[in-house]
Amino acid sequence: MRFICFLWFLGLGVYADCQTANTAIGRVTYEFVHKTNLQTGYLHKEQMVLEYGNNMSKYYSLTAKLQDSMMQQKFENAMRNGSNNVDLGMIVAANKETIFFNRITKQLQLIEHYRNAYYLITDKGALPKWTIQKNTKKIDGYDCQSAITNFRGRTYTAWFTTQIPLSFGPWKLNGLPGLILEAYDANKEVQFNFRWLVQANNLGNIQLPTNAIITTEKDFDKMKLAYEQGAQNNSAAMSGMQIQISNVQLNGRKLNDTTFMQHNGNPIELKKE
Repeated sequence: MRFICFLWFLGLGVYADCQTANTAIGRVTYEFVHKTNLQTGYLHKEQMVLEYGNNMSKYYSLTAKLQDSMMQQKFENAMRNGSNNVDLGMIVAANKETIFFNRITKQLQLIEHYRNAYYLITDKGALPKWTIQKNTKKIDGYDCQSAITNFRGRTYTAWFTTQIPLSFGPWKLNGLPGLILEAYDANKEVQFNFRWLVQANNLGNIQLPTNAIITTEKDFDKMKLAYEQGAQNNSAAMSGMQIQISNVQLNGRKLNDTTFMQHNGNPIELKKE
């Protein structure tokens, strides 16, 4: 398989950090678990991070960030050494989407990174409407209370702590009177399991990239589909490229293993609101 083909598939690149007045004061790491195939029980797992300040949060895949950096380094080393073959080895299907939430304006915005460009999409769906429960427990020493919501086709339970009185949470689960440390849907098909929490004053800034292209989810999906169909139709024209990719496995399976490509039939959002 050729070099250009993998650029569009992997979406290589490093997220562009910008100056901002919204300083990150905390960082939560979750293990994200998603049962993407109800028939086989396939579980997708990756490490996700929620960075938060007083007014804004940023949620992204740590797995994707580390993996992109590793793959970029392998390409650079191959070019530096004059090699025409890049051995990527094991890679993980990781989320390229970054989610920003402003708790003052209640605005939820998504940044999609695709083909070395950033696309800004405003999520206009309804925010979660929570019912706070009496149940309590401790998570990593924090006193937590439970709340439930019916959101985007699933019923979620979240555990939040008012010891950090900021209305942020993983993914699009925001709006409680405290930080969400754990959440899962009723069938445990989607889980955000707490791993660790860091609080400090030097965790960087939170801001949308200034060079993002403003679009809608519909137009973004249409653009992406058109490009990928064009890439498939023109794959034969890439036969003259010199750099080759070898030994690639996605979640432990070869990329031509069609059983893997069929697993994503249980989306997180079962319906739009």
